Amino acid sequence: MTSSWAQSRIDFLKEKLFQTNTSIESWNPPFSNILIPCFILIFGFFYNLYFALIGFQPLDGSIVFDGGWRILNGQIPFKDFSAPAGTTPSLIQAFFFSIFGVNWISYLIHSSLFNGLLGAISYIWFRKEGGNVLLSTLLSLLSVILFYPPVGFPFIETHSFFFSILALFLTSLAVQNVRWIYIVGIFVSFFLGFLSKQIPTALLIFGIPILMTRLQRKDLKKFLLYSVATIIGIFAFVLLINLIFGIDWKEEFFYLFQITLGTGQDRFSGIQALSQSNGGAGINLSSLLFILKFLFDYILIFDPSKYSVKLFYLLIISVCVILYTAWKARNEQINTKKYLSQIVLGGLFFFSAIFYSMVSKNQPQIGFIQFFFFFAFICLANTNTSKYPFYFIFLIFALLIAREFHSNVNRTRMANDMMYEHSETKISLGYLDLKWKLPTIYEKKISYSDYNSFLNFSRKNPDNILYLGDMTILLGLSGKQSFFPALWFHTDLTIPSDKFKEHHEVFQSRMIENILKYKIKYIVFEGEIENFSEMCNLKVLDRLETFISKNEKERFKIGNLPAIRILD
Repeated sequence: MTSSWAQSRIDFLKEKLFQTNTSIESWNPPFSNILIPCFILIFGFFYNLYFALIGFQPLDGSIVFDGGWRILNGQIPFKDFSAPAGTTPSLIQAFFFSIFGVNWISYLIHSSLFNGLLGAISYIWFRKEGGNVLLSTLLSLLSVILFYPPVGFPFIETHSFFFSILALFLTSLAVQNVRWIYIVGIFVSFFLGFLSKQIPTALLIFGIPILMTRLQRKDLKKFLLYSVATIIGIFAFVLLINLIFGIDWKEEFFYLFQITLGTGQDRFSGIQALSQSNGGAGINLSSLLFILKFLFDYILIFDPSKYSVKLFYLLIISVCVILYTAWKARNEQINTKKYLSQIVLGGLFFFSAIFYSMVSKNQPQIGFIQFFFFFAFICLANTNTSKYPFYFIFLIFALLIAREFHSNVNRTRMANDMMYEHSETKISLGYLDLKWKLPTIYEKKISYSDYNSFLNFSRKNPDNILYLGDMTILLGLSGKQSFFPALWFHTDLTIPSDKFKEHHEVFQSRMIENILKYKIKYIVFEGEIENFSEMCNLKVLDRLETFISKNEKERFKIGNLPAIRILD
């Protein structure tokens, strides 16, 4: 009696779940494919804008601003300044500057708009992948919480991920209907992503062959033909641009590939050395497990709320659901190619997130959006193979993670190396205020008073200034051009050390030439003269050090910023 009653209750529950799933799958409000993406775009825009106004990270936050300002003034990447990454967002920022002016607002509009666009694109993509309206909406809303708000301002890695997502979305459209415009869009998007930052684009491009498994045999030749023609066209375009603007392709190759590859290898080798010291020589299962443990510990170090514990539980559930749906798929008429490609694509996002954390040395919160897309595609694979809404398990965990992300990452600006607390000091931006808060290491170097002192000095003084420090945004805000031959200060990434002897000499010669050519009168240092940047110091620029010692006329301070007058 008890057994039959329990079975009847289970059958009743299964029937209710089936009916619920049927109702959810069939729910499709009028104009949902237009109104919902528009709502997500607007929500994502203002959500990021709110958090973008909390604090600032000088090193990462100044890159795109200074790049956009330089391009607006006619400077050419790889010719007038070295830029191993950040070219695409800098070009876009120059466009925003030309419309809204060179100011904080146009800078934050840029990142906020891209946050909203990612959410809108994600919704459309999830719907094309078979997600119902409810699932696609919730996933897309969560994506805009995890994408740009951890940093707030335009950031090279986030732009790289945005263009990678756009390229994969276009690939999913192209495998359904092979059209020239889709193929061109795929490779142009990946090209723009690569010029934003090599990682994660260089990994996520493998999503193309994964999605190509869905192609009908008759369309494969057409897809490949269009792809080859587009790639040749992109190479021809790059060669033409180099010819028109006089860009040395050897310098371009050095900064885009050689020096960045060396930096990535050094970082990966460091983690590999840790794993080998823990479990013997060579890459084996033990060392791989150690690397995974290292990465989880790395996340925990930066997250007092320990949301990565929930991530771990979610991964276990993901594996269980994959196994379940794979077992169920044996006896059901499903699109096996689509199902398997979703699972493998999710795995690619997961691997990319791990590799990104290993080689970028950035805070893992910035790359967490890639873990989220892994979750999203597991959900999509499940909803396409099961008649029960098991994906709600994922959504519950995803909502918990997003809630903690909102409270403990976005509101604290943890990803900017700070724990934000209420600040009374604000920069007025008209109707909005940017709260003055810097990471602790920078608060010792530059204060709000120094910020205002530099802007006042620079605006009143007609002479050119060389600013040596990470907060190069000060030059654009004060209307002074940047003449240092690197987009930001990072030894062996933007500034070759004597390890790259030939390039080191060329760089230093260009630096001195710019000082003389543009009659730079003042050199201003951020913090100490010897250690003006977190990633570079005056010893690396030994010829500049010698030049200063020979041409120094006067030492003084702008606020608390050391300054040297070198020319009369």
